[in-house]
Formats: sequence, C-alpha cells, structure tokens
Amino acid sequence: MEARLLDLARQGIDDATIAAQLTAEGHRSARCGHVPVDTVRHIRESHRVLRDWRPTHPWHIPGWLTLAELARKLQVSRDWIERRIRNGRIAIVRDAETRRFLVPDTDEMLARFEALKSDAVDHIDCTQSAN
Repeated sequence: MEARLLDLARQGIDDATIAAQLTAEGHRSARCGHVPVDTVRHIRESHRVLRDWRPTHPWHIPGWLTLAELARKLQVSRDWIERRIRNGRIAIVRDAETRRFLVPDTDEMLARFEALKSDAVDHIDCTQSAN
C-alpha cells in the first residue's frame, strides 16, 4: 500500500483522492475499514514527497522593509524590534493588505532606526508612512 500511495503522490494526486483510490483498491487502515486522509498525508510527508509550496505572501514588497529585513539591515534580532514596538518606542501599525508591519525602505528611515539603536533618540513614529 505504501509503495502505491507514494506512486500516486508523486503523480501529483491530492491526499483525499489517494485515500479514496486506495480504499477502492481494497486497502484499509489497521484501525478502520478505509484509508484515512491523515494516514496518506503522514506517509507522504515521512517519505518527503511534499506538495507544491507557495508562499502566502511575497517575501519582499518593493519600497518597504518587513521586520525581518529591517532586523538584518540593522544587524539586530527581530525580537529587539518587536520589544520596542510592544513598549511603545516604535510606533507602527500593520499594513491593512498584507497584515504585516512594514517600514519604508528609505535612507532616512534607516538612519532613524540606527539612532534608536544607539539610544540617540527615544522614539520613532512609523505610522505616518503607513498606507
């Protein structure tokens, strides 16, 4: 059954269809009279036969920096930025479309964050830049 399952999975057939096909061919789970979809998924994933992976949102948005990109540019941890958002030192709102924190990718904004990093300024307001 496992070999047949993997063969079908490598053909690009979805897990529910594979489960139904294997059940129709007379295979079954040890605990029930059919092949559950979760069993198909588990076997497929354990053999690293993965489905097409597509990101739910683009990694980079032109003209903007995500928190991860900002952290890399500043050479700080993302947690460093998130702590300052929580304690109010960085005023920012999530982008309505992407539901992510976005910072304008400008030299001026990076200079302001560098100043925050070196404690030259106490607060940065990124809310005027939000869409």
